[in-house]
Amino acid sequence: MAENPQLFGNGMPVPFHGEMFVLARDGVEFHVDKIPSAPGGHAKTKGTIYLSNIRMVFVAAKPVGNFFAFDMPLVSKCILK
Repeated sequence: MAENPQLFGNGMPVPFHGEMFVLARDGVEFHVDKIPSAPGGHAKTKGTIYLSNIRMVFVAAKPVGNFFAFDMPLVSKCILK
């Protein structure tokens, strides 16, 4: 998970190498706690969710403090033996 991932000027997330965004949904409400850049450590805002083959990225319609975006990997790296 990462706070405030890199975005293009239009608000679209900058893709990683080999990443492809396949879906965008706006009007999504997002609530996260224990985030240092938001006032009081939590943010509740509306914005757009972008889904890729690697991660899900939330981009706030209006920043809350210094918080404007958040990304979450779809799969955690693990070692299979």
